[in-house]
Amino acid sequence: MKDAPVKTLNGIGVTLEVYENKIVIKRNLITKLLEGFRGDKTINFKNISSIQLQKANPFISGYLQFSIAGGIESSAGVVDASRDENTVMFSPSLNDLAEEIKDFIESRS
Repeated sequence: MKDAPVKTLNGIGVTLEVYENKIVIKRNLITKLLEGFRGDKTINFKNISSIQLQKANPFISGYLQFSIAGGIESSAGVVDASRDENTVMFSPSLNDLAEEIKDFIESRS
């Protein structure tokens, strides 16, 4: 039996599923077409070195960016973050859930 996510964030073009010990970033079909058919990405909590949360506002999308030890992540704000495969963009209505997810992962890392 497959384990069920404990939290799910339906972001912009992606769905973030959070499990007890990992995250899965699932891209929708349009996002896959735009990004060259990159598949789903699974990251174990033990491999996450940091999480950056930028809350959304009415004018700019928010994002959760997961840094991996030894990985190269964008550091130039929301435009670069939108191209990062380890980033999930979201709308203002999901700010609280994004913060809950960040806290959940950090408490288990």
